[in-house]
Amino acid sequence: LIVEDYGFWVIIIDLVAILSLITSFGAPDVISRDTKRAGRYAKQFVARYIRFQYLIISIVGFLGLVIAGSLKPEILRLGGVLFLAATFQNLCTNYRVVLRALGMASTEGLIRMLERFLVTTGYGVIIYSDNSGLIEFAVAAAFGPFIAWLIARRISAKVLLEVTREPSEGLDLNPNILDVCRSSLPFVLTSGFLVLLYRIDKFVLVGYYSTEAVAVFNIGWLCYFAGNSVTQAIRSMALPEFGSVRGEGRLLTQKLDNAMEVSEWFIVPGFVIGGLVGISILPMIFPEEYFTGELAVGGTPQTVFFCLLAAWGIGLVSAPIFGAVQSSMNPWNYTLSGVASVVINLLFSLALVPRYGVIGASFSTVGASLGTLVVMIAIIKKEVKLSHLFSKLASNVAISISFSISLMLLIEMELSPFLAVLGIVIVALITGWNPRRILDLSSS
Repeated sequence: LIVEDYGFWVIIIDLVAILSLITSFGAPDVISRDTKRAGRYAKQFVARYIRFQYLIISIVGFLGLVIAGSLKPEILRLGGVLFLAATFQNLCTNYRVVLRALGMASTEGLIRMLERFLVTTGYGVIIYSDNSGLIEFAVAAAFGPFIAWLIARRISAKVLLEVTREPSEGLDLNPNILDVCRSSLPFVLTSGFLVLLYRIDKFVLVGYYSTEAVAVFNIGWLCYFAGNSVTQAIRSMALPEFGSVRGEGRLLTQKLDNAMEVSEWFIVPGFVIGGLVGISILPMIFPEEYFTGELAVGGTPQTVFFCLLAAWGIGLVSAPIFGAVQSSMNPWNYTLSGVASVVINLLFSLALVPRYGVIGASFSTVGASLGTLVVMIAIIKKEVKLSHLFSKLASNVAISISFSISLMLLIEMELSPFLAVLGIVIVALITGWNPRRILDLSSS
């Protein structure tokens, strides 16, 4: 695609993603948090939320078809297939989080890997057959989640039948539609805010600049977003653990400390891999025209990604705090953090994008990540002690920002950015980072 077309389709796909997120209606979050607590009634508990999700999917799909009926057939077809892809992914996620919540994280991980493998294989077949249209790629994106959904559904059905322990107190095991709406609403609202958070800079960019600016920003953002799979995995693993000790401050603090150690460990390999990707791989896989600076949008995909590495590091060490807020006794705390994130990001974006373009959008993402961490700490400190973690959080945030600035300064000074990667490795070895530590943490 030429730059203008690429930026346009990025916006279309992001709008479809926001619409399709509504179909999840917070079900994966509630199922992940409370399935373990439901005990031998887990099957009925999960089924009630999934049946309600089917209703939401039908309503949203019908409304989307009516609204999109006046669009070009090409856009309508692409949007429809992408909506199906997102729907299958949401349905698959429901059953995957059941497996994770019931102690089958390895099985859940294999299903996730299978889904990614099928999608990637589909992309490869399309490219090899020289039939690489957007619709074909969208079909491949839907095929993987569809197969994974069928497998996850079958396995989780067997696992749920084997749960025999008694349920925890204070959990509604047979919620009606209003109860489902009430318990899911904070999560679906927050999920919507978070999807908007990941894309708000693009919407501001297209308003103040052009689709070319969106195209340049999106390349760096895609690499950043791919790296966030580590952050999301830590959040996903922490949520059922945190949910099982809701209201028990001492146990929650202990689990939070363990999750924080895992997050900290990934900072070093994440920055090393991210630095190498930005230095060597990005310029290889995308056209040169994106990297020359001739588009005059405030930066290149490389500088965007280097800046966003700071946001990645902050988000990584924030993951345990995020999980604690998500499993809070008051689920509306989660919504409050989502609202604050969007407001902070919007303010930064409106202040920085008009003047600095794509780099301003990147700075906005970093500022939003830092601001969100502060808000989440303020929210959750009533339920869990965090004072002993402040120094860890501050040092990791400082390392993340320093590494990102170092990369950008080296590029600006026309020096080798490999120096920054070498520097983070030396700092890690001096401070005692242990490659084998993650194995100890995993076994515990």
